[in-house]
Amino acid sequence: MSSQTIGFIFIVAAACAEAFAQAALKRGAGKSADMDSVWISVRRIARTGWMWSAAGFALFIVDAGFWTLALQRLPVSEAFPLQSLGLVAIAIVARIFLGERISSRRWMAIGLILAGTVLVGA
Repeated sequence: MSSQTIGFIFIVAAACAEAFAQAALKRGAGKSADMDSVWISVRRIARTGWMWSAAGFALFIVDAGFWTLALQRLPVSEAFPLQSLGLVAIAIVARIFLGERISSRRWMAIGLILAGTVLVGA
């Protein structure tokens, strides 16, 4: 396997780690309706959401590790545009694990991001 292929695999792994980190932080943060409930949310995170938040932060560290490994194998001019795969992964993870709705306009935007990523990677 070439160094470039391994670099691409690390970018995909970083995107997945980032997506799950975002989902974990969202799960740990819970919901806050307005600014008055921010302190209630902070107390809730301290009581119940700290494990999700800790998992999110740990996954961001994993993300940084994969990103660093990818940069060792790819030029920044190729790696940075491929980082947009993280946006696609976040949308998919939010849909599957958080039950968030993704409009058809956003699906089209995700398709454009993927098309751009393919063009950059080619």
